[in-house]
Amino acid sequence: MVSETYGSLKTSFRENNSEISIKVNASDNDKRNFQSNDELTIDEYRRFLDNILQVKDPDNRIDLTMFDVHVRKNIEVYDLHKLRKKVVWNENMKTINESISMRHIIVGVYKRTRSWTNSVNCSKIILSGDPQEILYSYSVMLKSLKKHNRRDRMKKVERCNYFIRSRLYIMHPLTQKEMDFPLAFSLVVYRDIDQIERLLRAVYRPQNIYCVHIDIKMDLTKRKILENIANCFDNVFIASVSYNVTWGTFSVLQTELQCMKELWSARSKDFYRWTKAKVPPPHKIRPIKGSVHVAINRHMVDFVLHDSRSRDFQKWLQNTDIPDETFFASLNCNKHLGINGSFAGDSGESATRPLITRYKVWQKRTGTQDGVCSGKFVRGVCVLGIGDLNRAYQSAGMFANKFHQDVEYLSFNCLEEFMHEKTWQQYLHNVTIDTSYYRHLDYVKHRLIV
Repeated sequence: MVSETYGSLKTSFRENNSEISIKVNASDNDKRNFQSNDELTIDEYRRFLDNILQVKDPDNRIDLTMFDVHVRKNIEVYDLHKLRKKVVWNENMKTINESISMRHIIVGVYKRTRSWTNSVNCSKIILSGDPQEILYSYSVMLKSLKKHNRRDRMKKVERCNYFIRSRLYIMHPLTQKEMDFPLAFSLVVYRDIDQIERLLRAVYRPQNIYCVHIDIKMDLTKRKILENIANCFDNVFIASVSYNVTWGTFSVLQTELQCMKELWSARSKDFYRWTKAKVPPPHKIRPIKGSVHVAINRHMVDFVLHDSRSRDFQKWLQNTDIPDETFFASLNCNKHLGINGSFAGDSGESATRPLITRYKVWQKRTGTQDGVCSGKFVRGVCVLGIGDLNRAYQSAGMFANKFHQDVEYLSFNCLEEFMHEKTWQQYLHNVTIDTSYYRHLDYVKHRLIV
């Protein structure tokens, strides 16, 4: 049983059927709430009591069955810095502590405690598309439109430690599986600093590595802010070459290849995510239409960067339209290239469909469900609004494209908050993720194994 008042914390438990209260002074900003969990054993609660709260109970007199843990230092002002020291991680560590006790500590350090969604119930909107809650969200956005219709609220990143702590970046791997299978990300960005930083924070984990390509058209002040953010992390860097990216041209693919080269050189990661020819293609490669947004393994990256057939194909693509949507799909669907993990079946529609890396709604004249957009269409692509979140969540897409903070800002806030909460629920309760849909995709079942 726990009760809170502003500026203080009161933790209650029972001793011999008598309630005992420990009152802890703490600033409102420093509160970290640890909810009781059925999987937590009495011994683990006692370790919390001894090691975290530093309350001694050698004779086991305290009945912890009613205990709800609020981590604090001693019985005085809690210093969150001490708790952070308990979750220090570096890449030389081979294993991590996955005990329930450590999970609660990590949640206490990194979990956000304040809502960004103005009392809107995002779970109702995302999980069921509740029309009443959606209607309420519109009234909220209308009332606070001016307040939230501002961009680039992050003007400075002056102190890295403060920035990382205040923005609640997760600086510890959450599971052994994640640590053993790190990811490499390529982010191609060009305008909204605040949104870029929030995307980075959403996908950031310390064991991964991140390349950020900044369009050459970006304002120098904004570029400097992004460089300062990247400098706060050992595993985030700005691509050394910036391109003037124009849709439908080879420059789109160039940004991906640039980051791919630099990610390959930076560190050995296992997995990569990427957000008019007059002669036949070389090496009997059959061009396949697909997506520039792909998830590929290290064998594919090695082929793309180091195989002469890949370089020849890149040169051929420079004289074609929208080469970024042809390059990866073609390499994946031409099994004679012998790329481990590529598609070994017939290169028909099933070779590239469905597209699962990103959920994206294209504008369609037919008015079918696929063309429904609650937000607004920009250059034929839906900028997702609050009414699109349920469809996006129910899809198989790993990312949702796209959001603008000046188009129904609560859609971005709601999804961010929902995924933040879901991350910690899965982490604390060890929720198993159902991957059966992905395992049974045609291009997964018929992958080439060399």
